[in-house]
Amino acid sequence: MREQVLLQPTYILHRIPYRNTSVLLECLTRDYGRVMVVARGARAPRFRSKGLLQPFYPLTLSWGGRHSEWVYLNKVEGTQAPFLFTGLVLSSALYLNELLVRLLKHRDPHPDVFSYYQDTLNALSEAPKIEPPLRIFEKNLLKAIGYGLNLSTDHVSGEALRANSLYRFFPERGFCEISDFHKVQVSEWECFKGASLLALASERLEEPIALSDAKRLMRRVLRNYLGGRDVQSRFLVQKK
Repeated sequence: MREQVLLQPTYILHRIPYRNTSVLLECLTRDYGRVMVVARGARAPRFRSKGLLQPFYPLTLSWGGRHSEWVYLNKVEGTQAPFLFTGLVLSSALYLNELLVRLLKHRDPHPDVFSYYQDTLNALSEAPKIEPPLRIFEKNLLKAIGYGLNLSTDHVSGEALRANSLYRFFPERGFCEISDFHKVQVSEWECFKGASLLALASERLEEPIALSDAKRLMRRVLRNYLGGRDVQSRFLVQKK
């Protein structure tokens, strides 16, 4: 069955050279999720829209072809000026792209993820600190694809998390308060302050300890869903 899609809001996540002059584009689209689009002749000298087919450029794409592994680009238009990231901010934006390529299934629509991604690019371009937007994006992405964290209640007692308590994280289950008796038996790697978890839930990562706990937690959770493999873009800038 042939498919024709017009003016679909899109961000390019990754480009792969294809055959002699074409490019295979990994795209995040608003209504179709992650879509593979072939841009025929995009590497040819006379291709008019070559400058548009880049990551971090708000676009609309029109494509056609059979609803299969990939479709073919018919038209591309820029809707806004591109995000011009450099250095640490660029590596952070590439990190977002890699997460989306590795965690989103092909043709699994997530309009909310598209909005989260767009909001995070805006935040990275404006905020003096890049860590909070990254942690918030990770949390929201996991929730959107069905792996959300319960950041409100103790999974054993069912009671609300308390800011002044210490919690242990159990993958696939959630957080359990650590009693004074068990504190010596739990490694620091497994412990998270209740105040930090509540800060992540409310997306108010203002305190250094909350940011540190959120980063440690999200890396542990994401590593589980990434099959134990690290995100390669993280190593472009070691301090990220």
